[in-house]
Amino acid sequence: MAVTLTKDSEVAPEDTAAAPTPARFRPAVIAVAALVALLLAATVFAFVSWRQEAGLASARADALESAKRYALDLTSYDYRTMDRNFADVAQNASPGFAAQYKQVSDQLSGIIGKYQGVSVGTVLDAGVAGGDTSRVDVVLFIDQRITNTQTKDPRTDRSRMKMSLIDQDGTWKIDSLSLV
Repeated sequence: MAVTLTKDSEVAPEDTAAAPTPARFRPAVIAVAALVALLLAATVFAFVSWRQEAGLASARADALESAKRYALDLTSYDYRTMDRNFADVAQNASPGFAAQYKQVSDQLSGIIGKYQGVSVGTVLDAGVAGGDTSRVDVVLFIDQRITNTQTKDPRTDRSRMKMSLIDQDGTWKIDSLSLV
């Protein structure tokens, strides 16, 4: 027990446990500050991860809807409006795919016109096969009801395709197409 002298020279016992020194609090303060910093960093990381995931989900959904529309453009045509049908596809294509599509459509337009071909495409189902915010691969299941002067009855062609789309200035464009 410590003894303290007072003004009147009385001896009074001093309570040593009453006021802890600042050095005793230092490890606790550091631990609390570290815990707060760790929680703040985890919150920021979770928020950034959530935003990236939301951006990816949004990109995939937008690309999927675009692919469905473009698939209808690709599989629906009328010999009376072929130029407009082909222009719709080219407008929604990357420069590389547009050049390839022009070569194919130039060859097909003569045949479609000669036999008065009409095709109506229907997207039965579609799903995202993979991708990121700048490129998305979509698999599409499509039926085409085709009529022409060469066949008595309409026929149905079932097409399964993989369409790769790229984001060009905020718009999804067809970059490649393959039958699967």
